[in-house]
Amino acid sequence: ERGRAAGRRVIALGAPTVGTLDGSPLLSVLLTSLLGSVTAEEEKRFVFRLYVGFDEGDALWDRDSRPRERALRLAEALLRSRPGLDVEIVFVRLPPSNAWMSLLWNALFAAAEADGADFFFQVNDDLALKQQGGRARACASLGCGRGAE
Repeated sequence: ERGRAAGRRVIALGAPTVGTLDGSPLLSVLLTSLLGSVTAEEEKRFVFRLYVGFDEGDALWDRDSRPRERALRLAEALLRSRPGLDVEIVFVRLPPSNAWMSLLWNALFAAAEADGADFFFQVNDDLALKQQGGRARACASLGCGRGAE
């Protein structure tokens, strides 16, 4: 079980990605919007794990580990602005999908479940999370209660 901190629930976000790192929406849109939309309550209650799925053989993400390492360094720099927020990025190599999104999300869900995630949100790398506290409300509607269970 990956990085569960102090009994907090783990929220996994599964994001398939392709393309180039420069200007990648993965960091400039998805991660940046996550940082801006997590409330202080969510910060205390949840660990966030971003599963980034890429196809085996992807020209950027699979052929060389340097883009993944660079993305992690850039993400760490972004995360310094929210020192209490626990976000982990997990890269997952997937079989060639031919852009079959349900296959990608299912594979990312399986990885998150194997790592012990409590909740899974399927997202895209260019999704902007704008609603403050949205994850806590979604989890509450599923009956997870208000405390750090």
